[in-house]
Amino acid sequence: MTENKLKTDFVWRVYVTYSSNNQDEQIPKPVSTCTLIDCANREMAVMVAKQALDQYGHLIGPQHSVEIKFEQKQPPANDASADSV
Repeated sequence: MTENKLKTDFVWRVYVTYSSNNQDEQIPKPVSTCTLIDCANREMAVMVAKQALDQYGHLIGPQHSVEIKFEQKQPPANDASADSV
């Protein structure tokens, strides 16, 4: 019974992309970092997104951008059939 609680119907994947194009230097250096976080449920995915905004929010401006994308994945069919038994 406890094994079923550990399995989730969906896995949420959160992509946090931070981009910066620093024009202050003589040679602009575009920087882009993408962090990928897998979450067990929707609440955790939302919490991760809020933390990303807290981390990068103060940087957002003409030369900095933050993109947060959510993706919902279903588990393989064999896992789902094992849960329904």
